Order: sequence, then C-alpha cells, then structure tokens
Amino acid sequence: MRDLTFSSGGLKFDYLVTYPERTKTVPPKKIILPLKQDISKELNLVVSKGASVKAGDVIAEGNEAFLISPIDGKVIQIIENVQTHWGDTCRAIEIESFEKNIFPRDFRGDGGILKNLIQAGIIDYQEVPRSLFSKLVLAQKSKVNTIIINGLEEIISHGKYYYYLAKQISIIEQGIKSIKEIFNVDKVILALYNDYKTLDNVYDLKDLLDIDIVFLKKKYPQHHSNILVRTILKKDIPLGKTIEEVAQVSIINLETIYHLGILASGFLPYRDKVVTVIKGDIKDTELVETVIGASIKEILESLNVKIDNISKIVVNGCIGGSALTTFEYPITKDMTSIFLIYKDSEVYFEDSVCIKCGLCVDVCPMNLMPLFLYGYAQSNIWDFVEKFNVQSCIECGCCAYVCPVNIPIPQWIKYAKANLKNKRSDT
Repeated sequence: MRDLTFSSGGLKFDYLVTYPERTKTVPPKKIILPLKQDISKELNLVVSKGASVKAGDVIAEGNEAFLISPIDGKVIQIIENVQTHWGDTCRAIEIESFEKNIFPRDFRGDGGILKNLIQAGIIDYQEVPRSLFSKLVLAQKSKVNTIIINGLEEIISHGKYYYYLAKQISIIEQGIKSIKEIFNVDKVILALYNDYKTLDNVYDLKDLLDIDIVFLKKKYPQHHSNILVRTILKKDIPLGKTIEEVAQVSIINLETIYHLGILASGFLPYRDKVVTVIKGDIKDTELVETVIGASIKEILESLNVKIDNISKIVVNGCIGGSALTTFEYPITKDMTSIFLIYKDSEVYFEDSVCIKCGLCVDVCPMNLMPLFLYGYAQSNIWDFVEKFNVQSCIECGCCAYVCPVNIPIPQWIKYAKANLKNKRSDT
C-alpha cells in the first residue's frame, strides 16, 4: 500500500468529511433509453412501438454491445432525436413501467463471459463512455499487462465509490475477478483516496485477490486517466497516443467493476444504477438507486427538490461536468452525478479582461498556459493556439475555477479545438 500524489498543478479539496452509506430507491414510472449509451455507433432497434418487454430483453443491438431493458413495461414511443449530454444526437426508446419497485432480476445470457459482456452492454466511463468490449480489443492489440481500477471520483462531491466498497464489497470482489479473467492480466492496481483507509473491506480485497492498492491524496483532477498514469506509473502520454499503447495499461472505472460483479452474480447490470445528487451545497449529498432511463426530474421530485428554484443541472462533475438543457433528461450508463445549481447562487460570466495573474498556469495539471490559449482563441489566432498545445488540455476546469475575473477558459479552449478540427478537415 502506497501513498501518492501527483507532481504539479490541480486543486486541493476536502469538503466531504463523512460519506453517504445508504441509498434512496427511486422506481421510475417510465424510462427513456437513448440508443447511444457510449461513443460508438447508434444501436439498431429490435422492438417496435406497442411491444411489451421484460427486464433483460434485448431492445437494441450493435457490434460491440446490446441495450437491454432494465424493467418490465410497454414501448410507448420511439423518439427520433434526443441529444446526449456529450453533444451527440440519436434516437431513443420510451418504455412505460409495469413495476412498482426495483429488485434484482436474473440476467438471461447466451453463455460465455465475452458473449455475456457484449449482451449486457457493459460500458466503461473515463473521459468518454466506451463499450468495455472495445476497450478489451484495444488492450489485446496493445498487449496490456496491467489494469488500474480507477476508484477516484471528482473529489468535491460523490461518495458513491465509498458506498460500493463499504456496502457492496462482495459485488466488487466478483467484478475484480471478472476483469482479471476477461483481460487476462497478472497485475491489478486499485487506486483510492486516502479517506478510504478506514475501510477494512479494502484490505481484504488486497489479500484475497492479490492486487495492489495505492492511496492518493485528494487533488483534482487526480481521477483523470493521464494524471493517474503519470502519478502511479510515472509515465506521460504523448499527444495522439493512447494509454494502452504507451504504458501497456488499461484503466477501468470502479463502477464498471461493480456492474461486472452484478453480471458475474447472475443479475442484470444497470438495474440498480447509483447516482450521486449534490443539492447546491457539496455537503448536502444523497445517493439515489434507480435504473438507466429514469428521468432526472423524477429523481429530484422523489428527493423533495423544488424544480423552480434550480437554474442549472450539471452531470458528471461539479467542475468539469456537462450542463443539461432539460430536467427530463434520462439517466444513462455513464452518468455518475447530478449537481444542482440554484438560482440564488448562479454565477454569470461577463466579457472580462485577463489580468495576467498567472493563477491558471499554477493550477494547470498539464503544465499548459491557459491564459494564452484563451487569448489566442478569442483572437482567432489558430497557429498560436496550436503552438501552445491546446490539444493537450484535458478540459478539467481548474483554470476557470481559480480565475479572479471569471473568464470561462475551458469554453474558449473547446471553441479553439473545434475550429482547429474544422480547419484540418477543410485542407
């Protein structure tokens, strides 16, 4: 067991003193399932409007993963154009629930661990959601010999992983066994925050499964894949290269391990999807257990949250997350958290002038110069944006967090990347 930190940049937080250890169950009245739950191609529907489905039935399929219904119900409509929270669009299927409660349901697989992995539609979410099968293919191609299980969350919130390790340790154990078998590696490293040293269950995992455990200091964005590899393996990932190619390592999220453990135990994954809800104040955090497809609005209503008081919803991180445009948005496989911004605490950005304080440079974990990236992007000087390595930016948002004049630097960087991409496609 080792204590580690990473070398430079980042933000230190320690807001959560205690973690939630219970979940509130929210059985949805209806669900909406986008046919893109990861960044691969849209899945093909195998059911039609009016069809009755049971939990575990395949409702859409593709080459790398299927989509199975998490509930018993009736298909009430096929929605033609739904926007995903990472900016894509796809069709979606809406199912009216026949169930009143969420409870375990057997997984009806075809047999064989790889076939079951594809049919269950297991995804892994690091910076983007990918099917676990596609990560396995890349790992085999790159001769991966090590897996890092990413047990870190965006540290100013959450607590879900603590819940998994404190209350669902037998499922995590099954998941680790499965990932070792599927990827056929000898070395597995479990990365956790220092807070988790109090969990005796963690030490049992080390001895029982012959894995290494590293404890990391709370620093954002410690959870990012490139930072994790730099911290643990002392390797930097060059631009345009993958972690698998450079370090012969695959990074698998602890939630992925959890759903693999559910599958290995013979039950449906994503039927007990756990989501963290942060109600404005970081310390006001609850864990909600539901299924994929449940609407955010229904979850908030179950928590007695007044929708009218909320100005914005941010998913998958308080700093580097994505803002949603509707309360009706459904929970997807990669969604980890819901952060509520209330109207009386919303920050409005104005056309501010950079005062060249250098704070953004101090906190950048990738050792970039965000003030120059912002300036050149604002002036449309694309050659200089590229010269200052804009593509190396991981868009963690540390720079905007510390900016004393509230410049939305990550948004300018996204703008720069999009323009450079368009510029290359035109040549």
